[in-house]
Parts: sequence; structure tokens; C-alpha cells
Amino acid sequence: MNTNHFYTDNEAKMISAFVEAGMDCTGANTAEALKDDNMTWMNADDLADVLGWNKQTIGGVMSSLAGKGLIVDSGEPGPRGCTYLHDFFASDEAIDWCFGEGK
Repeated sequence: MNTNHFYTDNEAKMISAFVEAGMDCTGANTAEALKDDNMTWMNADDLADVLGWNKQTIGGVMSSLAGKGLIVDSGEPGPRGCTYLHDFFASDEAIDWCFGEGK
């Protein structure tokens, strides 16, 4: 795990939102269990609902996290009915950080 990243408060909140979504879905309570069945999938609408932020803030933080390799674009719209927003998921590094340092 690379602990040299600097995460803003908003980045930390968003990473936590991804990880908590995965934990809620799978019941995982360790980083390894969550990485084995990574169901941390969210899109911008999901994040707006969970975090209460506007889409501009969501997009900016998502862009920053994607650039740092902490969230990954699935490359396709999610299976939950949204035809225009791609799902993203937390990387192993983000999961490790959240369980080790972020919580």
C-alpha cells in the first residue's frame, strides 16, 4: 500500500463511501474479504445521494481519485438502469487505505 498519497477531506469521504457501499453489499469486514468480492460499485448519482454533494464537486473528486488510481472506471454504464453514467469501483489500494488509515 502506498501511504504517500495526500488525500483531501472530500477524497477521504468519497473513498469511504465506495468502501462502505461494498461492505453493505457483501457483508465484508476486512480489506481482504472486500477485495475478494469487490462490490464497491458506484456512479455519480449514487455518490450524490450518499454524500449530498453537487455534480460538479462529485466530478472533481472522482477525477482526482481516478488520477491517483484509487477508483477505477468500469468503462460501461452500470446494470442498475442508468444508461449514461459509468460505474466506478474502489481499487485495492483505496480499500487497504480505508481499512488501515481512513477509518
